[in-house]
Amino acid sequence: SSHTHLGICITLTYLVVAASTAELPVWHYHGYNAFPANFFGANESGLESKGQLAFVARHQLSGWGWQVDQQHHWKGGASEPPCHGGCGFPVNYSFDESERLFANAQRLTDFLEHEGGATQGIFAYRQATQANWWFKVDGRDATSAHPEHFYKATDGKLCWQDGPLRDFRVPGAMEYYLSTTIEELCNQAATGDLTAVFFDGVDAGGVRQARVNQSFYGGSNCSWGDYDMHTLEARTAMWAAYRDTFTRAAVRLNECGLWPIYSMGSAMDTQISTARGYPGSLSLFVDALETSGASWARYYEFWGWSAAGYGIRDALSLTARGVPLVMHSYPGRGGPYDITMGAAMFLMVQSEYSYFGASVGGIRNNTKFGPWDDPGWIWHDLYDEKPGKPIGDATFDTATAIWRRSFTNCEVSVDEKYNKANITMLSPRREFVQRLSSKDLEWQEGEWRRIQAFK
Repeated sequence: SSHTHLGICITLTYLVVAASTAELPVWHYHGYNAFPANFFGANESGLESKGQLAFVARHQLSGWGWQVDQQHHWKGGASEPPCHGGCGFPVNYSFDESERLFANAQRLTDFLEHEGGATQGIFAYRQATQANWWFKVDGRDATSAHPEHFYKATDGKLCWQDGPLRDFRVPGAMEYYLSTTIEELCNQAATGDLTAVFFDGVDAGGVRQARVNQSFYGGSNCSWGDYDMHTLEARTAMWAAYRDTFTRAAVRLNECGLWPIYSMGSAMDTQISTARGYPGSLSLFVDALETSGASWARYYEFWGWSAAGYGIRDALSLTARGVPLVMHSYPGRGGPYDITMGAAMFLMVQSEYSYFGASVGGIRNNTKFGPWDDPGWIWHDLYDEKPGKPIGDATFDTATAIWRRSFTNCEVSVDEKYNKANITMLSPRREFVQRLSSKDLEWQEGEWRRIQAFK
């Protein structure tokens, strides 16, 4: 811990330990030889074209959340699930997202073999909290086979968002999930096309500001009060069930050669959870996974929106325990395509097998797209730079509130007080500074490229 006393400046050193690489991931980390860019897109028009695959292949870690516009596959072309709110899946819905994602992984593997590229890890997507209706095994089959495995309100209605919400406290729910969803992934991994899997909502959604009558999960038809989830006992049991399920899942996935990437909301972290009056469930997850010996990574959504040091400190507490990090940043403070803050904060905590990606929403060719869609991902100038290996650990100066870290080819700083960030490349010298004008955006070679200012 650290303190400033009587005006004395104390400089703190935070150790970033390289992740254990005993067997997984199955690839050698190149994130110090080149910037470790991550791509996490979604192509609503279908499977990726060769041109799209060429862009994706530039990233070291790549995957997708979905591959079609699911809404167009409802019976009659309905604009939203006809049973949204809890009545079940539509009878005549046959699309399987799992097959599409796997097919795209195979296409990317084939592209890399014939055309080359930087991608080393290819991941699939699954939702930990919801049995999403666009997945067959993980969604529709699970709901029809065991509706008792999902949350129900006190009046008996099924709690629903884009699918029923899983309740791993129910006897048999964990075993069923492991024997179906996890084994489906293991079967796909047997071909060698998948090497990782991203799980959304491993925090169970239930850690989101637990208050009476607040929605259990954004957009759900149920509130905390509907099924007594506002009690500490219920929430603690929920987190314990998710912890046990995804610890066992990580062990099994490792056996299949898959590296799980677990997305966990900041509400799980000790500082926030303590302030809200419930246990810091992140530490429960990390302790269990560490004891199991599983190899995994934590995914941070909304990384780098500000220079608040809590995000850096929390991430460092994980890298110190050998947990790699995968960051998703939404730039914008210095212009819609300025990634300097998020990237600087990432470099401050980078360890082996850690990756960084940034995306935005917008309009292209008169079509609106979101940050999860393929058009939201562009190739930034910073991705062409080579920061090198860290030659010092992250330090924090309590008097100036500035974080600093040195690499073999760059110096990085993040100013908590004034919310600024700087990445200075040493050879050739180039300075990336947060808070640039968004006017420095040009269309080059078929894609938007952020022309960062440099000195």
